[in-house]
Amino acid sequence: MKILSWNAQGYDGQARKPEFIRNLLNTGEYDLICIQEAGHALGSFDQKKQDGNPMILECKQPSRTRGVSQLHNYYAIYYEWGNTNFRCSMVTYVKKCLYSKDNVYIPPMTRNIRGGLITTINPGHGLVNVCNIHLQSGDLDFALQQFQEILVYMRGKTYPFIIIGDFNIDAIRNQPLISPQNHFYPIIINNQIIITQKSGGCLDYAYSEMYPPLEYGRLAYPEELSDHAPVVYIF
Repeated sequence: MKILSWNAQGYDGQARKPEFIRNLLNTGEYDLICIQEAGHALGSFDQKKQDGNPMILECKQPSRTRGVSQLHNYYAIYYEWGNTNFRCSMVTYVKKCLYSKDNVYIPPMTRNIRGGLITTINPGHGLVNVCNIHLQSGDLDFALQQFQEILVYMRGKTYPFIIIGDFNIDAIRNQPLISPQNHFYPIIINNQIIITQKSGGCLDYAYSEMYPPLEYGRLAYPEELSDHAPVVYIF
């Protein structure tokens, strides 16, 4: 199972970021692509499979075979955040062949501002919940409290889970806390935690209690397209 996570820092009115995501989808190699600060789903996903918030979208099937692309093999699960500025909205693109159940937005809890977007998938060995998150920035203690609430929620669900996204918790400055021994998986190359955010820290990683990643990596440097780097995990 190959999952990509990226805080796109919004892409309204831009071309490079949507093109980057579209190209990733067109490779067909990613089972899920979890986008934070998405603003909106890609414009190609203009057919509603399920209305509401979150909304499930898909691409219109082309009338000609030559128009078929890998995008038609995905659903876009879109959670709209905010009333006027949708920048912090989230999208999870999931392969249709893996999609199992309706997705759930965790309702606001005591400290949970944005919540998490859960996609239930079946990779062939049982159902798994993948939670796309974007925790509050600028306050480590608050982000940790938010994460604990989401963690309690995920542990209460029926299926094993993976939490992935922008944690806004710096793995480099908090190494005793963020480590494989504690089920947090930053990107590590040559025994060094890799920077994923332009401030010089690592804020983007995965949390998994049952599925330690087999491989992981960074696709681009932060600031090339966003202040966050796109990161990839293979579970």
